[in-house]
Amino acid sequence: MNLVVATGVMTVMSMGPAGANLAGSTFEGNDGNLVVNTAGNTDWDNAPNRVVKVEQNTGTADDSFGGGSKEDLPNPTVGTGSIPPNKSDLSRFYVSHDTSGGNFFLNLAWERTNVLGSANMDFEFNKLSALDPNGVTPQRSPGDMLITFDFTNGGGNPVLGLLRWVTTGPTSQCFKNNSLPCWGNRVNLSAAGFAEGQVNTGPVSDPVPPGAPRTLPALTFGEASINLTAAGIFQPGQCLNFASAYLKSRSSAAFDSELKDFIAPANAMVSNCGRIRVHKMTDPSGAAGSFGFTTTGGLSPAGFSLGDSGLQDYQNVPVGQYTITESNPAPAFDLTDLQCTSDSANPNIGISGATATIGLRADETVDCTYVNRQRGTIVIQKVTDPSSDTTTSFEFTPSANLSPDKFNLVGGGAKTFTNVVPGSNYSVAESVPAGWDLTSATCDNGSPVTAITVAAGQTTTCTFNDRQRGSITITKTDDAGAPLAGATFTLYVDNTPFDNAPPHGSEDTATSQTCTTGADGKCTIGDVAPGQYWVVENAPGVPGHDLAPDQHVVVNSSADIPLTFVDKRRFTVITLVCEESSNTLHPSTVTVDGVDKTSLAANGGGSISDADLCALGGARFEGKNTGDHPGNVNIP
Repeated sequence: MNLVVATGVMTVMSMGPAGANLAGSTFEGNDGNLVVNTAGNTDWDNAPNRVVKVEQNTGTADDSFGGGSKEDLPNPTVGTGSIPPNKSDLSRFYVSHDTSGGNFFLNLAWERTNVLGSANMDFEFNKLSALDPNGVTPQRSPGDMLITFDFTNGGGNPVLGLLRWVTTGPTSQCFKNNSLPCWGNRVNLSAAGFAEGQVNTGPVSDPVPPGAPRTLPALTFGEASINLTAAGIFQPGQCLNFASAYLKSRSSAAFDSELKDFIAPANAMVSNCGRIRVHKMTDPSGAAGSFGFTTTGGLSPAGFSLGDSGLQDYQNVPVGQYTITESNPAPAFDLTDLQCTSDSANPNIGISGATATIGLRADETVDCTYVNRQRGTIVIQKVTDPSSDTTTSFEFTPSANLSPDKFNLVGGGAKTFTNVVPGSNYSVAESVPAGWDLTSATCDNGSPVTAITVAAGQTTTCTFNDRQRGSITITKTDDAGAPLAGATFTLYVDNTPFDNAPPHGSEDTATSQTCTTGADGKCTIGDVAPGQYWVVENAPGVPGHDLAPDQHVVVNSSADIPLTFVDKRRFTVITLVCEESSNTLHPSTVTVDGVDKTSLAANGGGSISDADLCALGGARFEGKNTGDHPGNVNIP
């Protein structure tokens, strides 16, 4: 900027809110103060995208230009030393920008510590970040911008000027220099109605940190507001980015006078374009997958794909309306979250489903993050005991949110459900076939089979263990090995304390499982769950035979346990009555245990003669008359 101030007295536009804002702008850039005067407007106390740069060095350490450096000289000489007494000592500058009604407005302000002598100030905006060899000023490139702030003829209204850096073409386009590169011909922004400015004519307060609030004496603060769109700097559909800005003064009103004080460049990032970044995240992190996106509004590329942690970075995007939509990631993933943030509170960003709608503003960066959650897997495994059984079919019924609604497995088999939406609302139930017991049903992540939990991208395996029941085959014989029919047996559960010695204990429990031997002397107690048991022959047993002792048995899965029960035959009492005179058998009534029977008659012994039978010894009683002879038989 070029500011010419006569010593002691300066005539400028009156300070205060009387003047109107620059057409189309809400920034109060022509009132000569730093606070909002009209509700709904902005000023330096609430300026959008505000940049503050404060001079760090003063006195003999104050950085300044030297060596006869002038505006048209690239890489000006930088040194230190006090500013001449009759020149302004710059203390800070402000830069702000916003958009309104399709126009880009640049707002500038400067402050100085004194009003001694004349002062001529310029704001330089550079596109490159690389520095000149002096290590301070940025390297210039074609189209860099210089804004001048002039007071001419000893006072009056400030005049804002615009110059662009020129490197090619005729020298006639240079404002002062007769060789290239140079600053091009100056455009009077004020006369064209593209800019307005003001200097404070009385003390004002600066509420902007650091050091706020501070009182600024009259003529130590100046500001301006410029419509860069109307001035042709920013044109629709074309991106232009200025990376930094710095403030400097000249020794006189002449443009080609020597440069003096300056405040080093600040990162200003003044741009009529924005930036849109699309981020891709997956849950879990690192999940494999490629996700497609489509866009509208002219973004290039119009379509793209991203994996986890991927980034699509659209830079230098013209101001306008854009949409970004992710293609449906099902069935392997689900879009669970979409968030868009702006570095400048932008109300023109909307989200609907998988689509982000962005009304991009100048110098704005919008980040949209799409989060896709990977679906999981449920595996149902069938394990049988014995493992050799691979033919028995087990039917399963899953919850309604799994398909199919029923399935069957044999031992060693498995059923896999893929693309399962993470959650805990899944279940699988088994129909246990006859002769089997479901001994356990567990999932490897600890969830029950009635509420199976599936995490994003994870596999939950649930195992159903079934044990086949056994059987006991009983063979019933007498002590001669002859089969005995009609023997009935009951199965008892052997409860603690365990004792394999018969008989079973009173603590043991009778089951409902019984069997009765047939003509072959055999019967089977089936469907016996593995465990310890007693097999007990029920009284009264087979007539003429004793009950066999109880037998202890351990039944394992699928085993058929053979048991043989032997019933000893009982004793036979044979009574013979012999007639001594003839030494022949004499039929007589014999009563044993209340049962009357008739003894053998003569020649009743078959091949054994009566004489031989009558000659037998043993319990022999002789000399008995006819009639009753009570007796008793004791079989030990």
